[in-house]
Amino acid sequence: MTARWPPQGPVVDLVACGPAPEPLARLLRVLARWCRVRASDPWLTDVEARVALAGRPSQLRRAFAEPAVPVALWVDGAPDSIDVIERALPVASRARVLLVDDSADARALGQRALPVSRHATYLAAHPPIAPLVRSRWRRRLGLPDDFTVRIGVPEPSRLTEAAIPAALAVAAGAVVRGPWLPVALALGTPVVTDAASIEVFGVGSDGACMLAEPGGFDLELTRLISDDERAAAASWAARRFAERHLDLGCTVQELMRRLGISRFAAADAWRPSARLAEALDELHTPLVGPIGRRAFAAGTPLTGSPR
Repeated sequence: MTARWPPQGPVVDLVACGPAPEPLARLLRVLARWCRVRASDPWLTDVEARVALAGRPSQLRRAFAEPAVPVALWVDGAPDSIDVIERALPVASRARVLLVDDSADARALGQRALPVSRHATYLAAHPPIAPLVRSRWRRRLGLPDDFTVRIGVPEPSRLTEAAIPAALAVAAGAVVRGPWLPVALALGTPVVTDAASIEVFGVGSDGACMLAEPGGFDLELTRLISDDERAAAASWAARRFAERHLDLGCTVQELMRRLGISRFAAADAWRPSARLAEALDELHTPLVGPIGRRAFAAGTPLTGSPR
């Protein structure tokens, strides 16, 4: 018996035509690691749709009124608008999940609400890099031991968008403001930022960042990277903050749970390969990465066995 890797997931039919709202689009990019996400097409039969997600209520077709097809609905604007939506579109009344921007007051939506953070990132794609490992990488790459980066500050940066994650992964420390701050925290980068940048997350910094005024960024960064113990503590606190407040993977897992989506097709669930994949996922280890491939290869004699 030939084993498949990773085990095939269910089909998720994205009913919304055209561009989805940005928070929903980011959610779907992570969801695509476990399910085949595709847009609704005229030739797509309703039987093929295992789950329906709609970025706009009006794009929920009447065919999805079948109770066998779980529905998730993005609620844009004021949460109390769901009453208007349900009166105009009865199929929306049985949506299992109402996805809403976390900046909105979701209490009006009740237990069906699932807030989606505007700032969250997929932590499994950005594993934490400890200061000692960073130091070894800098030596291997020929970078100075005090290599730092500055992102989102007035000084011009020579880094391209594609190079920023790698630079944050090896830097001794960084000054970061704006959309790259969640990635820096997820990587465990010792970070200096300002209070306004951390306040957008709606929680306190919990020591995850060293706070300074823009004019004092460089001085605080120098102090941070020159104290190994302080830098290590900042690295640990940054990752812990990301795990508590910025993990988009947690939202995806909760969405899948509510919609009754297994990460593996029912036909594959009994396979040892599926159990191995689930264990790797719990450790935030990508199935298609080198560790996942090596783990699967080591268990190849077992993966085809029905026991």
